[in-house]
Amino acid sequence: MSEPQTPRIVVCGEALIDLFVSSDAHGKIDTVAKLAGAPYNLAIGLARLGEKVALCAGLSTDLFGKALRHALISEGVSDAFLEEYTEPTMLVLVSRDAQGSPSYSFPVSVSAERQLTGRRFRDAQSPVDVLVLGSYLMVFPAPQKHLLGIVADKKSDTLICLDPNVRLGIVPDKKLWREAVEKFLPLADMVKASEEDIAALYPDVPVEAVAAAWLGKGARLVIVTAGGDGATAWFGTHETFTVKGKAVDVIDTVGAGDSFLAALLSSLREQQVLTKTSFDGLTADILAKAMRMANIAASITCSRLGADLPDRAMIAKHLEQK
Repeated sequence: MSEPQTPRIVVCGEALIDLFVSSDAHGKIDTVAKLAGAPYNLAIGLARLGEKVALCAGLSTDLFGKALRHALISEGVSDAFLEEYTEPTMLVLVSRDAQGSPSYSFPVSVSAERQLTGRRFRDAQSPVDVLVLGSYLMVFPAPQKHLLGIVADKKSDTLICLDPNVRLGIVPDKKLWREAVEKFLPLADMVKASEEDIAALYPDVPVEAVAAAWLGKGARLVIVTAGGDGATAWFGTHETFTVKGKAVDVIDTVGAGDSFLAALLSSLREQQVLTKTSFDGLTADILAKAMRMANIAASITCSRLGADLPDRAMIAKHLEQK
């Protein structure tokens, strides 16, 4: 078991359970539970890269909540900002039809992750370099209010990273997503989003126009990922460049975006530009190096089943093969 360290990066958001359900011709039900949640995956990915990281999340006291907490601690993620609630863990039931197309249902209407207040993080005395937030807690009114409060409190001396992680399966109203993202944008120093996120938020608006608008709202760096086509960055005076993706036999894309962001942040930290004050030292060369590492990390995750994020040694091995 890894020894938790004083966190320098805090990821704020949900931890939940993906419950895969199937049945055979005789009606026998089979279930497989997976620990999940984009912020949860990101925190573990950062820990595997050797970063001092904590997850700020609401966990249930039920069996699933205990499993989520145990796995975090085992990976070396600090539990300093976890909050416990008696409400049950959020479940996402995943089933497939005869053609293999997935469908989702959400049997828990009041769940632990939505109770998050961030009180332990807000009251923390130790400085934190980076706060990462995103995904569906931004959309629900109560956690949204608390998250906005946390960001407002910490923005003056903490680098704020926004990763929208739009999940229309949980919150299908695109207007609510747009409104939520636009509340957080003026507070963000950097934004990482996928082409799918942007298509969901702003249908028929070119990616370039969205990136320019986000820079205009105050972001100093915008990165948009495009799967196997790599990722494009906009920063400074709207300077832009693309780093190509790495070809890979795709097994599963779950967790690829989280792998990308974990490796990106880790590389920027290693290059000493991942603080509020040092972020102005970001250059195209530094960013290109970080994006290459991020693309490699994402490709490794795509080559494996489930959100199995790579460690630093595995990424280094793949980088040497280029």
